[in-house]
Amino acid sequence: MEKVRTEAPDAVILDLMMPVMDGFEAATKIRDNEAAPNRVPIVALTAHATEGYRARCLAAGMDEYMSKPFRKERFLAVLDQWVDRRPIILIADDARESRLIVRRFLMSSGDYRLVIAKNGQEALDLLTRQPVALVLLDMEMPILGGFEAAPRMRALPGRDHIPIVAMTAHHDPEELARCIDAGCTTVIQKPLDRGKLAALVSRLVKPRSDTELEHVLEPGSENAPPGVVVIDPDIQDLVPRFLESQLARAKLVVDLTGSGDFETVRRIGHNMKGTGKGYGFEVISSFGESLERAATRSARAEITRIAKELEAYLAEVRWQARS
Repeated sequence: MEKVRTEAPDAVILDLMMPVMDGFEAATKIRDNEAAPNRVPIVALTAHATEGYRARCLAAGMDEYMSKPFRKERFLAVLDQWVDRRPIILIADDARESRLIVRRFLMSSGDYRLVIAKNGQEALDLLTRQPVALVLLDMEMPILGGFEAAPRMRALPGRDHIPIVAMTAHHDPEELARCIDAGCTTVIQKPLDRGKLAALVSRLVKPRSDTELEHVLEPGSENAPPGVVVIDPDIQDLVPRFLESQLARAKLVVDLTGSGDFETVRRIGHNMKGTGKGYGFEVISSFGESLERAATRSARAEITRIAKELEAYLAEVRWQARS
């Protein structure tokens, strides 16, 4: 909830079973607190692949439902359905007529997403919350003008590389140089020429290519030695820590079972069921499902046996990244 309020994400990938506030409550409150047209897509994640859960997700205001574990190709396809990945251009201009004509010029191609600010302060606030590909900055605005806003934009962490195009009606060289000194990348003069604006923007911003993800979406294959788990190369750096955490959880399960905390064991099993296969370890998902079922029955001896078997598996498992 806090991240959505302060950072304006493109989408929310929301697990349903979480402590403090679960996914259903979070989705409902996100929807209650957002204002049109700023509706963020919410994709639910859960290990409960049942029709009833899907209906509950949609009723809570979520847009899509994915069951764990899932393949990378499926995950990216869902994101591509709900997330507009076109470059974002921030237009900051206090004159309504100027904003309208810039929007009309840039929207015709369909290559960009546009966000609007009516003064330099609004532009700074937007830029703080939302990374953009380009800023079109009018230099004379109320509250905070472009000459004051540009250096502040350059000082924002992670935003210093963003091209800033000064928009000004002045034509004298001294005024144009002043725009550059303020931190602007270049200058475009008013009244705006459609062709010049389009050429400048296309030079500074690379529109998304339809083939951008082809290399990611095409699954690879590899003949691994017997007993070796083949891992997606994109996540291979995460695997050692994942396996360490699963080993720590297996040992924790034994202690929790001894103290009779079956609910925590059930949650650990549920999490393990949902994440194991996603990392490429179907066996870990299977162990997690067994733990969840046993914990639901408070089957102390069975839980201990499963945890010990999981420890033994984790001590011996071998893996390699798919080439």
